[in-house]
Amino acid sequence: MNALDNGITVCEITEYLEKHSSNPLSDNVKETLAEWDSESKRIRIRKVTIVETDDRYLMEELKSYKSVRNHIAKELSYAAEIDGNACMKVKREIEKKNRFCIME
Repeated sequence: MNALDNGITVCEITEYLEKHSSNPLSDNVKETLAEWDSESKRIRIRKVTIVETDDRYLMEELKSYKSVRNHIAKELSYAAEIDGNACMKVKREIEKKNRFCIME
């Protein structure tokens, strides 16, 4: 977790272990590292600016305007707003549940 927090990728960790280990990495270690890599990309904590409405039809209307649609970077289906000051706390809570995430 600390390595990911410091921008060190799982690939870099694997390469380091392979280079500095006197024995080949066991299959279970390789599988665990590969799982960490794929799992860490499934949950992202990032800062975004959003347009929010109380009405999904109003949102669809706004997205139908070409002048608005041209500025939509990504539509969010599975997202929750969190307090921006609690990013690392939320990250640690996710990691306590044996899930991993990245900060973008």
